[in-house]
Amino acid sequence: MKTAEAELAEPVALWQRVTRAWGNVGTGARTAWLAAGVMAMVVGAGSAEPAPTTITGAALACAALVDVHERRLPNALVAVAALATVWGAAVSASLASAAVGAAIGGGLLLVVRLQRGLGMGDVKVGAVVGGAAGTRAVVIAPVAIAVVAALAAAWGLLSRRRQLPLGPALWIGWLVAATVPEGWWR
Repeated sequence: MKTAEAELAEPVALWQRVTRAWGNVGTGARTAWLAAGVMAMVVGAGSAEPAPTTITGAALACAALVDVHERRLPNALVAVAALATVWGAAVSASLASAAVGAAIGGGLLLVVRLQRGLGMGDVKVGAVVGGAAGTRAVVIAPVAIAVVAALAAAWGLLSRRRQLPLGPALWIGWLVAATVPEGWWR
């Protein structure tokens, strides 16, 4: 069996990366990934723009699964999520709101990257999450990401892990931002 590092050295199709991740993660990660896919469909079905929302959630869920296995977020999946987010913002005439959210979400993680060494994939997904949240939930997405990342870090310390994937926390941030109703803070 090859290590994740050896697999990264070879050019591999995206579908192979996802299926390798599926085969190499534990039952808990598989169950979480299936639940994430179902949640993406449920959230998408209840949103104003069902197709782009579902595609964004599903692409981010697949990226999170690969991140758990490889400790890398695939650019192709991040690009699909970003394009779906832009599509949803364009259809709902909220491009300016999405741009502000993307700048805040990506900007916050860029600051963390410069100080603590997150990967650029995490920054890009942060921008997608912020763009999907727009200005309506731009506060709740970073808070949700931070809370889940802190819980993952505590688990990592207890289990003595040196690296933790941020992809699942970013997906949960997307889920929270996508489900928070308009005007929740009033």
